[in-house]
Amino acid sequence: MARANILRNSFTAGEISPLLAARVGLTARENGCYLLENMFVRKEGGLSKRPGTRFIASTKVHAGRSRLIPFRFSTTQAYMIEAGAGYFRFYKDKAQIVSGSAAYEVASPYSEADVLELTYTQSFDVLYLFHAAHPPRALTRTGHTAWVLSDLPFSPPATYEPGHEFLVALVISAATGTVTLSAASAFLPSDVDRLVEAGGGQATIIGYSSEHVVTAQVNRPFPALAFGAQQWRIVGSPNTACTPDKKDPVGAVVTLTLATRGFRTVDVGKFVDIAGGFIELTGWSSATAMSGIIRSPLSATTAVGGGGWKLRSPAWGGGRGYPSCAGFHQQRFAFGGMPADPGRIEFSRSADFYNFTLGTKDDDALSYPLLEDDVHEARWIKTFGQAIAIGTDAGTWVVSSGISDPTITPTAVAASLESRSGAAKTLGAKRIGTALVYVHRSRRSIRALHYARTRVDGYDVEDLNVLATHVLTSPAVDWAFQEEREQTIWVARQDGQLAACTWLPEHQVMGWHRHITAGVVESVASIPGDPDDEVWLIVRRTVGGQTRRFVECFDPRFTLGDDIRDAFYVDCGLSYRGAPATTISGLGHLEGATVQVLADGMVLPAEVVTGGAITIDEPASVVHVGLEFVARVKPILPDVGSQDGTTAGRQRRIIKVMVEGMPGTQCWVGPDSDHLFPLDAVATRQMDQPVDIFTSEATALPASSYDDRYNLLIEHRLPAPFEVRSMAFLMESASS
Repeated sequence: MARANILRNSFTAGEISPLLAARVGLTARENGCYLLENMFVRKEGGLSKRPGTRFIASTKVHAGRSRLIPFRFSTTQAYMIEAGAGYFRFYKDKAQIVSGSAAYEVASPYSEADVLELTYTQSFDVLYLFHAAHPPRALTRTGHTAWVLSDLPFSPPATYEPGHEFLVALVISAATGTVTLSAASAFLPSDVDRLVEAGGGQATIIGYSSEHVVTAQVNRPFPALAFGAQQWRIVGSPNTACTPDKKDPVGAVVTLTLATRGFRTVDVGKFVDIAGGFIELTGWSSATAMSGIIRSPLSATTAVGGGGWKLRSPAWGGGRGYPSCAGFHQQRFAFGGMPADPGRIEFSRSADFYNFTLGTKDDDALSYPLLEDDVHEARWIKTFGQAIAIGTDAGTWVVSSGISDPTITPTAVAASLESRSGAAKTLGAKRIGTALVYVHRSRRSIRALHYARTRVDGYDVEDLNVLATHVLTSPAVDWAFQEEREQTIWVARQDGQLAACTWLPEHQVMGWHRHITAGVVESVASIPGDPDDEVWLIVRRTVGGQTRRFVECFDPRFTLGDDIRDAFYVDCGLSYRGAPATTISGLGHLEGATVQVLADGMVLPAEVVTGGAITIDEPASVVHVGLEFVARVKPILPDVGSQDGTTAGRQRRIIKVMVEGMPGTQCWVGPDSDHLFPLDAVATRQMDQPVDIFTSEATALPASSYDDRYNLLIEHRLPAPFEVRSMAFLMESASS
């Protein structure tokens, strides 16, 4: 028989994929666990039981889903927003904001389905909200109970050159060659040299006969000789000279005169891009004259020939939809993901977020398409160093100036497809350290975009789940990043579990862990807190046979030196602080549930909430009450080897285990959950004293038999702290 005494003092690889179980010698395997539930990976290398979640409030509608949206003005002014069907509610300092005796609320036009698809970005006291079926909106805070939801006042909006779509039928004399196009009251003399498109066919108008008939040369054959209303269009702008009678100032009324008939009544509300300026058309006088308002000054009032000016329409709204994502870069507001043109990015004028006046000046707005052999739908837009990164369904783009001056302008803009790693819809991206982190299109992995120092102006994408592919087998539905106390990525899974990753790449720490509660986590978000960043949840629970949805928040982590009476290790819980009492009330949200109790640092027997209260045997001043959760660790034990080679395939057993806690309390150890026994460093435990916490070794002799895998499971069931700094195992393998 071979014996070995093995020390494990680093768990920085976290819970790794079962597919790596046989990879002996892999560093992640040596520092990993088969199972890590409700335990954090600490950046120092140890493990720590997660704190409990504190009940904040019930959601407005228990029967429907809602989500959390963080709002951060500063580290001291941070709010959490509950967004549900038709409403927004607000939280600050771990409490719901009320007005009078009711929750403060702002009405919204979003349905439940809309809310789950919203994307957002923030600038100072304004939260911008985006959805492909809704105009972009701003949720503005002017006071603690003063929030206003409004449409964005674009002036002018982003525009495009659509041409004209007609409400009358088109008849074509032949599919190819020189043809006659006939349509009732459709054509104007300035349509000559414009394109007609229908059903994939295309022709150039070469002659005008009347408003009913033109001659055209077919460029692409038409699949049919007749097309109904709204099935054909004339492409481009009127082909005739246009003369403005004013060039400035902004806001002035101007008259535009055409050399030949070219304006239509439907042009009211459109825009004319001419002589370096922008005019919003407000009135139709005739087919040769329209009035408008100058939105950007013109350079001159001389006539501009056909092809030198553009008739443009608002790019958003109607059947085209609206931007589904946006972001800020170099004092510009950038929008993308509009259903009709999902790969086009619209940049506002510099330092003028709502102005999309196009031009060639450095501060003019610009419109840029992401062109590649795939169609790319923009899903998030984020500043990334001196460039702007755009996540699409088919890859990740980086848009820069393309020159030594990093400032993007209408004449200095370049885009490169840096990765084929597509991004998930609605989940956004976050800057973490020097990386831009996002959820992959499959929602089953987290990716990080890094600047690649080994390449010239290149970027690499890292798969953060490469060692733990199993933790997102149930896809992500929401995610957040907590900077303090450990840098942690939180992912709410579709099955209700929380997957989390302690990630400090500069220290080679990337450890995944899973967190399970008696319910389904439907949303997660984080805002600054003191001392830890606050991680908030919406959890669907079944309480007393009823489906309930709660807004909850993780409590700060317990650390060495903290008062054991303040240790909060129950879920959906509340605390009583005051004069010694035996009746703890205010627990109506847990009516009928079995709860755990920590009273003045003592673990008491479980109780059932009746009439919104519990009764304990002895008076206590600090009482925490809530639902139980269990922490579990199954470390990966190494191949100890023997004189004649590996011990793989041989019968082995653990003779003794040592756990060093800092701090920790009684835990249970065994080969599986059905064969556990207590591991306790405290020789004498008094029932009327606070929970003992040991800061040194605790040893035990498991009654384990030989086993092919020599599994070891450690559980902690008490509503109290538990940390593991190291483990030591005396192991024995049978002879071959």
